[in-house]
Amino acid sequence: MTASEERQGTHFWLMVIQTPNAGGLSINSYQGTWTPKPGATRLEMFNKIRSFVDEQDPRARGGIATAFDFQPNTI
Repeated sequence: MTASEERQGTHFWLMVIQTPNAGGLSINSYQGTWTPKPGATRLEMFNKIRSFVDEQDPRARGGIATAFDFQPNTI
C-alpha cells in the first residue's frame, strides 16, 4: 500500500453537475473519497460533497446535480 492509498477515504463519491453557460450547458464530473462520521446519512454526504465541489470549482455553483453516487471504497 502506498502513502496515497492510505490517505484515501473509506467511501468513493461521484457527482455530475450541469450548469448553464454562454454556449448552452456544461456538464462536469467530480470525484474523490470521503470518510463519513459514524451514523452519517447519504443526504448529509450529498450536501457536504456538494458544498465541497462548489468551493473547489465556483463554476459548479447554481448548477443542477444530475448524478450522485457514494459507495464503500473497496473492491
